[in-house]
Amino acid sequence: MRLDSCTRGIWRSLIVKIGRPSVRWQGLATLILATFPLVGRADNAPTNWQIGLPKPQSPIAESIYGLHYNLLMPIIIVITVFVLGLMLYTCWRFAEKRNPIPSKTTHNHTIEILWTVIPVLILVVIAVPSFRLLYDYHTI
Repeated sequence: MRLDSCTRGIWRSLIVKIGRPSVRWQGLATLILATFPLVGRADNAPTNWQIGLPKPQSPIAESIYGLHYNLLMPIIIVITVFVLGLMLYTCWRFAEKRNPIPSKTTHNHTIEILWTVIPVLILVVIAVPSFRLLYDYHTI
């Protein structure tokens, strides 16, 4: 669609009065991007390649920090190492060259009870301090 000379003149006068839109927006974008790193930066701001939780700034945050590092991480590490050990032992013990004729064992009540009770106990150990922390959080 071609604009007649009158319409082109109106657009030219608007651009002259308010400036080129692209130049105005480029200036605003530059200002925003230049100040963006300064906004929200605090001593405790996350950094690239940061591992772990930020430093706690309140009593509840300190409790969360303690629960995570003093209770959950040791449990996670023990379970991970235990499962890795079981997997490696199982791969080594029941390899085809070591065990050419597999056993036909179908049930072991002791193991079935243990792998039901032990996870429940682990969850109870995690739940008690977690509920205490949740109660403290809601009473603030």
